[in-house]
Amino acid sequence: MCPLKNYFQFLLIFSLICARSALADVTSEQLTVLPEVVVSGRDESLVGIAGSATEGTVGAAELQGRPIARSSEILETVPGLIITQHSGAGKANQYYLRGFNLDHGTDLAGYVNGVPINLPTHAHGQGYLDLNWLIPELVKGVSYQKGVYYADQGDFSNAGSLNVDSVSTLPENLAVAQVGGLGYERGLFAGSTPVAAGSLLYAFEAQHDDGAWQVANNYRRLNGVVRYGLGDDQKGFSLSAQGYHGAWFATDQIPQRAIDAGLSRFSTFDPSSGGKTGRYGLSGDWHRRDQDSASKVVVYLTQYNLDLYSNFTYFLNQVTGDQIDQKDSRVYTGVRAEHTVYGKLFERDMENTFGLQVRQDWIGATLNDTQNRNLVSHVRTDHVAELNVSPWFQHKLQWSSWFRTVEGVRGDLYDFHVASDIAPDSGQKFTGTLNPKLSLILGPWDKTEFYLSGGTGFRTNDARGIFAVASPVQGEPSRQLPAIVHTRGAEVGVRSSRLPGLNTTLSFWVLGSESDTFFSGDSGSVVDADRAGRRYGVEWTNYFTPRPWLTFDADFAYSTSRFVDDDPKGVGKYIPEAITSVISGAVAVHDVPGAERVFGALRMRQFGPRPLIEDNSQKSAPSTVFNIEAGYHLSKAWTASLQVLNLFNSSYRENEYYYSSRLKGEAAGPDEQGGTNDHMVHSGEPRSLRATLVAKF
Repeated sequence: MCPLKNYFQFLLIFSLICARSALADVTSEQLTVLPEVVVSGRDESLVGIAGSATEGTVGAAELQGRPIARSSEILETVPGLIITQHSGAGKANQYYLRGFNLDHGTDLAGYVNGVPINLPTHAHGQGYLDLNWLIPELVKGVSYQKGVYYADQGDFSNAGSLNVDSVSTLPENLAVAQVGGLGYERGLFAGSTPVAAGSLLYAFEAQHDDGAWQVANNYRRLNGVVRYGLGDDQKGFSLSAQGYHGAWFATDQIPQRAIDAGLSRFSTFDPSSGGKTGRYGLSGDWHRRDQDSASKVVVYLTQYNLDLYSNFTYFLNQVTGDQIDQKDSRVYTGVRAEHTVYGKLFERDMENTFGLQVRQDWIGATLNDTQNRNLVSHVRTDHVAELNVSPWFQHKLQWSSWFRTVEGVRGDLYDFHVASDIAPDSGQKFTGTLNPKLSLILGPWDKTEFYLSGGTGFRTNDARGIFAVASPVQGEPSRQLPAIVHTRGAEVGVRSSRLPGLNTTLSFWVLGSESDTFFSGDSGSVVDADRAGRRYGVEWTNYFTPRPWLTFDADFAYSTSRFVDDDPKGVGKYIPEAITSVISGAVAVHDVPGAERVFGALRMRQFGPRPLIEDNSQKSAPSTVFNIEAGYHLSKAWTASLQVLNLFNSSYRENEYYYSSRLKGEAAGPDEQGGTNDHMVHSGEPRSLRATLVAKF
C-alpha cells in the first residue's frame, strides 16, 4: 500500500504553513500588489487575456438572470453544454458537450471553488459529477475551458472543464421563498457578518419537488454552507464547510411501445426506484499575489455516499424484475497548489507557473440485484484506494506585440488498489502519463485575436475495469481495460470585440480517443465495444450588449463523432448517443430607463437529434424548450418574480436511448434475454409556473 500516513502528515503540515502565511500576509502593510485583471462575465472582452478561443467566464449578473428548472442548469451558460436528467431529481445530471454523451461526467471535469467534484471508480459511472447541491444565489461566476490544451487540467477534462466560484460575502442578508406547480417548494436563508478581521458567510436551503410523474419524485433537498474568509482578492484565505442530503423516487425512461399503447409518458414500471445521497466537505483556500509572483493553494476533505435503485430494463427477469442497487461510500482528500513567477526573457513579458495536484480516494462500491429495494442477490463489492499525483508546468511568453505563446506539460501518476469479493478481479497497478500542451496566439489586431491550440490528454478507467477478469454477468465478455486512455486534440479559432458591444468567438476543433470503452457500473463488468473514436466540430458564441440595459446571447455548436476502425463486425461507425447540434439563445433586460424596477429574460435551447446506435438507423428526436422570467423590484428590500418553464408546453423528450427491455407479462422478444429493442424515453416536464419572493435586509 502507499505510505498514506506520510501523505496525511504532508497535507497537514502544508495546510498549517499556508494558513500561517495567510495570516502574516493579510496583516502586512508593506506589500505592493500588482493590479489583477478580473473578468466578471461574457460582457467583457477576453482579447489579450485568453489562451484559446474556447475558454471564458460567465459572471453572476448573467447567471442570476436565467430562468432554470434545476440549480445545476446555470452551467448551461457554458456554450454548447447541455444538461438533462433521465432518472429522478436527485441523481447527477446527464451532460452533453463536444460530440460526447458525457454520461454523468466522464469527460467533463467539474470544480467548486477549486475543489474537484468528479468521482473516479464510482458505483454508477466513472467520473460521476453531482452538482445538485449548488446554491445559485451564492455563485459568483463560472469559468470554463474546452479541449486538452491546459496544463492545469487532467483526468475527466477531454471535452472540457468548469469551475464554479462562490461568493465570500453578501452585501445584504438574503431570504428567498419559491413556490410553483408540480409540487415545487424552496426556501433559502443566507447572510454574512464580520467576525474578527474577516467575514463569516452562512446559508441554509431546503427544497421539495414532485415533478409531473405519476409516482411523485418527492425530492427532498437539504443544503448548508458556512465559509469564513479573511483578506481580499490580492491576499487572503478562506475556510469552508458544506453539507448536502438528498432523497427521491425516480421515474426511469420507458419504452416508446408502451406510450404508443396508451400509457402516460410520465408513468413508471418500477415505483420503488430512486435513492438518497449525501456530500459533506471541508476545504481551505489560501492565495497571494504581488508584482513578482502569485500563489494559490486549495486543500479539501470530502465524505460522500449514494444509495441508488434503478431499473432500466424492467422485467427481462419476469419473476423478480431487473432492479439494481448501487452503493457508493467514500472519503477523498487532496491539495491543489500553484505558484506563478512573473519576469522577462529578452525584455519580453513572461510567466512561469508550477503546479502540483494530489488526491487520494478511499472507495467502497457495491452492486446488488433487488426487488422493491429488498435484496435478491449480491453481485459484487469492491474496496478501492486510488491515488493521483500530478505535477504540471506552464510557460507564457509575449514574443512581440502581436504574438504570444502558452506552452505546458503535465504529468499524472496513479496508484490503483482493488480488493474485490470476486477474487480474480483484485490487484494493484502503478502507472502514469505525460501530456504536452501548446497554444499560439496572434494579435490583437483591431480588437481581434487568432488562436491555434493543440495537446494530448487522457481519462482514467474505472479501477474495477482495470483488473476485470471474471465477469459477474453470465454471457458477457470479461477483459481488462487500460488504466489510462489517451487523447489528442487541436483547435483553431478567432475571438473579436471589434463591433461595439459584441463579443464573438468562432472555433474549429478535433479530438481523437484511443478507446470509447467503459466499465459498466450497472452490470459490474466491461461490456462496450473496444473501438477508437474521433470527434470534430465547430462552435460559434456571441454575447451582445447594444444598450446597458439590454443583452442578447446566441451560441451554436455542431459536432461529428465516428469510430475510426474498420468496423470488423459491420455494426456501423456512428458513436451512439453522441451529441450533434446545440443552439441556444436569450434576451435579457434590467434597469431599463424609466422602468428601472422591471427585469426579465427569455431563453431558448434546442437539443438536436443524435444517433442512438452505430449504423444511425435509430435517432433521437430533437427538442426545443423556451423558459421565461419576469420580475419587479417592489422596493430596495423586496423583489418578486415569476418563471414559466417550458413556456409553450412542448411535449419533448429530455433524454432518449435505444436498447432492449421487457415489460411484465410481455411476450419474450427476439434478443437472447427475451427483450425487445426500442426507443427508451424520459419525457420533459410540461409547462409549470414558479413564483419567487426575495427579501434583502
